[in-house]
Amino acid sequence: MAKRMRTGLVYLVTIALLVSIAWLYLGLKDKPKDISEMEASLEISSDYRIVSRKDLRIWPAGTELEAGLAAYFYASDPLVYVSPRIKISGLGSGKLEGSITSRVLLRSINDKSEVYWSYPLYTTKEQKFEFEKGIENTDHNFFQAEELQLELAKSYELLQTINDELMFYKGIYQIAILSDIRVQGRVNGISLDKTLNHTIPIRLGPVDFSIADAGEHMLQVPIVQNTGDLRSGNTIQNKLSSNLMPLIVVIFLSGLLFYLIYERKEIKSKKAREHRRFKEWITEGRVELKDQLSINILSLEGLVDLAIDLDKRVIYDSRRSRYYVLTEDLVYVYDAENIQNILDNKQQLGKLLLEQGLITNDQLEMGLYYQKKIGRKLGESLIALGILDETTLYSTLAAQNNIDYYELDTKMEIPDKDWMEVLSIKQAKVMNLLPLGKREDRLVVACGEPSLDGIKKTLEEIFNQKIEVVLTRPSVIYDILERLDQTYIGPAHPRKESGLNQIKKEEKEEFLSNYYRGKILYGLFLRASGIVNSSLLENMKENEISLQSLTDAGIIQGELLNLLKGLDKAVKDLEWKERQERMTPDILHLLQRGNYLRKETIDWIKREIVLQQLPLDEFLVKKILVSPDTLNKTQILLDTLKEILRNHA
Repeated sequence: MAKRMRTGLVYLVTIALLVSIAWLYLGLKDKPKDISEMEASLEISSDYRIVSRKDLRIWPAGTELEAGLAAYFYASDPLVYVSPRIKISGLGSGKLEGSITSRVLLRSINDKSEVYWSYPLYTTKEQKFEFEKGIENTDHNFFQAEELQLELAKSYELLQTINDELMFYKGIYQIAILSDIRVQGRVNGISLDKTLNHTIPIRLGPVDFSIADAGEHMLQVPIVQNTGDLRSGNTIQNKLSSNLMPLIVVIFLSGLLFYLIYERKEIKSKKAREHRRFKEWITEGRVELKDQLSINILSLEGLVDLAIDLDKRVIYDSRRSRYYVLTEDLVYVYDAENIQNILDNKQQLGKLLLEQGLITNDQLEMGLYYQKKIGRKLGESLIALGILDETTLYSTLAAQNNIDYYELDTKMEIPDKDWMEVLSIKQAKVMNLLPLGKREDRLVVACGEPSLDGIKKTLEEIFNQKIEVVLTRPSVIYDILERLDQTYIGPAHPRKESGLNQIKKEEKEEFLSNYYRGKILYGLFLRASGIVNSSLLENMKENEISLQSLTDAGIIQGELLNLLKGLDKAVKDLEWKERQERMTPDILHLLQRGNYLRKETIDWIKREIVLQQLPLDEFLVKKILVSPDTLNKTQILLDTLKEILRNHA
């Protein structure tokens, strides 16, 4: 089916490419030129006004000083208002859009305008404008930017301070207003995209300053030449810029067609290599399926391992390009194209990881490149590169697939072995799952593959009961299945001695102040919790400690890191007033923000603990909602937070 769809897509893209090439050809054909095309130019200048703020005999406060004077004196404590002005002339047709941003600099230059030093005072926000066809000297043909307000007396004082620090007293001193202007659009039949720069200098002297006449720093920029230039400028570059859309369509469709053809060849080549590798275990034939249950296997290697374990042969049906292992009740299927569609879900996962701030764009690109090289899924590639840990990845995948997450621990989980009468360990390995026990009327099964097609329905048929699938780390499932004949009994990561008494009063006050703003000081918090060695934090400055720095230093990782991220989000979820009253998140809120439990599951828990009159922690463990180890770590984190806030003096 997928093969036919890909072939049909190739034909469809080919037809669309031919149509777009014809569209581009018609656009590139020479057309009669419009004699009405004329010159167009931009004029960039500035308006300014100077207002005194101090009473002098010759200038009372509030006087607007005459423009064009040789000098203006700091003694009047003047305010200078400068407003860049942009005007277009010769706009016969079209529309031009633009933006302007101005930077105000204090600087020292030589007589060649070379800069000795420069100090930025401030930068204005971007202002947008547009010019449309119309009558000159109307609002459609000029733009006046917002006024910049300058206090030159204070600027000169700052200049003297900088000179004293540098011990450098040479140069011509000035305030420079640098405007960056970007215009793009179509004017008189010509497409434009230009960036212009304009400078307005104000000279600073020991007791006075001066501003050049507007005409001296006016910039006249031609943006469309005369008709003769237009005729000679009808080059292929101009033609292409005028037909940008069909050109982009042609390039895109050409690339897509090449990719589809290359991908088809690559898939065929990969499938052939894989087939040759396991040829001695494969028999070619035709498979007719009736009412058997089907389970999709993610690799041919996994299907071959299962066949060896069941003392069966792998049957290859060339009509469907699929591999089968047949048992009395079940059919195991490997379909390379279908599995590729599952693996291609990487874009959705990558977007989710970016949105949650778990990876950067560069890390995603690296993961996608590595995925292509080794032929694995994106999440596995990010783990192999050390960008993500398993707990973070699979709790995020659980949230993405709207299922609960369960953190397994090989040292404390003792799976119920009754399921082995129905399902072999080899089958469980291939299906990447582990039955954990019963919850109410259903069997809870931990699975390491969220996209395993039809797993829930298949398991319900196998076990003849309802199934609740939870996601967990596949490496732990494999480890438990490998050591199923062993029993692991041990403490659930006991808490070391609390370090709360070692926290100073001023540190508690600083912690409380940050908590009010929704921020946790993790160095202090971890010292108080006793769950990490305090000596590891000694060389780290509190104001530089973050979850990222703690992870990079190897102090926290795995589930503890995931729970701390959940705690951070849960604290930020609290209202400002709630944090002021020193309220803390509850266990369910933290587990939800850590992607362990869905909101629907939490709503069900709240109802059931009331009906069954069970303590929450007992209910969570008994119903296989979280492991005892996860619950213990969660309780330690919340207890530590409450202790710090309660013991604040």
